[in-house]
Amino acid sequence: MPETRSAALFGLGLIGGSLGLALRQAGWHIYGADQDSSVLARALDLGAVDAAAPEGMLNVDVAVIAVPPFAMEAVVVKVARRLG
Repeated sequence: MPETRSAALFGLGLIGGSLGLALRQAGWHIYGADQDSSVLARALDLGAVDAAAPEGMLNVDVAVIAVPPFAMEAVVVKVARRLG
């Protein structure tokens, strides 16, 4: 049986949420994070993510940043700290 792959999605709007749904359908384990806690809650309810991304370091196969361009720089800095 193949090992389950994992991804962290930062930003769970239309793009991040859609990607989460597709990856979960393909058998991936998805961690999610969003600046708006209600968006994260909705993504969990819809099955777009398996769990909220834990604080601290993440060990995932793929990390995706799906935020508007104006927010990209700040999010990249935060994600870089979490991924080491």
